[in-house]
Amino acid sequence: MRDRGVGFATFLLMFTSVPRTRVWIAVGIAVVGALGFFACFPTFDGFAGGRGSDDAVTTPEAQAPDAQADVLDDAPRDVERDSPPVIFATAGGAIREMVVDDMRVCWISSSRVNCLTQGGTNIEAVGGTSGASHLAIDRDGIYVSFSGTKSVDWLLAGDGGRVGLVEDGSAGDLRVARDDAYFYWGTSNSLRRRAKAPDAGGETICAGGGIRTFAVDGTSVTFFHFLNSHEIARCPKQGGSSVTLDTDASTTTNVVSDGLNAAWILESGAVRLHTGTVVTTLADASASASEVAIDDRFVYYLHPRVGGGSEIVRVTKSGDAQTVVYSVDRVLSLLVATNTALFWTEAANDASTNDTIMKMVTAD
Repeated sequence: MRDRGVGFATFLLMFTSVPRTRVWIAVGIAVVGALGFFACFPTFDGFAGGRGSDDAVTTPEAQAPDAQADVLDDAPRDVERDSPPVIFATAGGAIREMVVDDMRVCWISSSRVNCLTQGGTNIEAVGGTSGASHLAIDRDGIYVSFSGTKSVDWLLAGDGGRVGLVEDGSAGDLRVARDDAYFYWGTSNSLRRRAKAPDAGGETICAGGGIRTFAVDGTSVTFFHFLNSHEIARCPKQGGSSVTLDTDASTTTNVVSDGLNAAWILESGAVRLHTGTVVTTLADASASASEVAIDDRFVYYLHPRVGGGSEIVRVTKSGDAQTVVYSVDRVLSLLVATNTALFWTEAANDASTNDTIMKMVTAD
């Protein structure tokens, strides 16, 4: 530093006798001197232009974006960080039943079936479905039961025609098996199934009294019936004796399955889960649940919101954490989950009677 000071003084004395250049030389000298001064010190990140070296210490603020991305990529996905709910479709009336698969959403409104392909924009009114009461779908088509005739029609995919699957006037609620080999229906005193083939016959797999709703998984059927204080029971898909899982189930409950576990609601409003070996309570009677859904990670239920309206609550299958994922001042009535999205219906908030189907993405 001392040598640089001596050189600077000599340089200045040499040119002080030239008046015209005195000012410009002084400016130049000041710039050069300043550069020389700062060259004596190590560079650091406090100046524009970024880091002075690859070994410079990064501040926590500079690390934050990358660290946050790592956390989000590694963390389990949940509703709170996924897309906000969007209007999926507006129905032409009140929706009484809704079913969902990876390709489309179908529902019954004004006693007929309507479908909308996921990612599509045009609602298809399915012909020949007037008087529809229950509904199921899979890749092979649409299955519709009719309240008047108590029959079931299979509308084959791709305009492949129509097959009468149940014509004896016994059909009530119906579901499609996850193995895509059979469809099932409930009668006043039994649970029945039939292979999905035009010439196949039906068979009884287990007895029940007034079967109202059920869910089919890989090995069994879990169902609600009115016998013995509103039982939830389970029987093998291939047929056999049923086993009682629970009593005092809600007469309006739906039964849902993720392929391994089944969930339902008690008359008290509590949410229950069967894990294959035991039945546990995921939410007690204070939940006042009215509808339940399940995916591969969580159970969801509808819950009345304080002050009016409805909430959707998500609960882990261990029952150790509950989160409100949606809250609105309108009435929600149906709730369906897939492994990638949650669907529900909202009552109209104006003078119309058209329900709205909402969708919230829950996983990639």
